[in-house]
Amino acid sequence: MVDTNGIPVADLAFGLRNITPSTVVGIRLPSHPDMIGGISYVLADDEAPGLYQAVVTDSLDSWVTDHPEWVNRV
Repeated sequence: MVDTNGIPVADLAFGLRNITPSTVVGIRLPSHPDMIGGISYVLADDEAPGLYQAVVTDSLDSWVTDHPEWVNRV
């Protein structure tokens, strides 16, 4: 089962029709592991708010260009 948030699967597929494998990248959250009180956590780095803002403002392309260390080609 796929949660499409109420969008018909056919409409979703149509909306994604121009996405090609060469244009897909993975973006990792700027973060680091840390032990706090004997428990392992992953904590966001100082660059994380910039990533969040890029998502909100639809400017991920610029963020990816400025932060290639957090980008994984898939």
